[in-house]
Amino acid sequence: MQLIPIPITILSGQSLSTELDLGGPRLCGVAFPSAWTAASLTFQAPINADAETLVWGNLYSDAGTEISVPGTVDRVVMFSNPSLFLGVRRLKVRSGTSGTPVVQAANRTLYLLGVP
Repeated sequence: MQLIPIPITILSGQSLSTELDLGGPRLCGVAFPSAWTAASLTFQAPINADAETLVWGNLYSDAGTEISVPGTVDRVVMFSNPSLFLGVRRLKVRSGTSGTPVVQAANRTLYLLGVP
């Protein structure tokens, strides 16, 4: 099965991406660019997915911990538990954590990796 790269950008001076509609692929990893201001990734998903105006919440596991992926330049990270993203169609990606966001020094395009 071939991975589907899904580009998402965090703009310069920001820590949170714009909304991404995944459409169909199930997330299983992320590829970091060669230029990346050191930070892990965390995520937001809408808490009112059926509403016209979305309200975003931080994505946590059932263990009560924020879902986090270690970020390193030029690295592909496969999720150890991709089922944490099941049912998530819309997503925002954050550089850093909800408590300590990390501003990117330039536009950074990451590639979320999905499978059909």
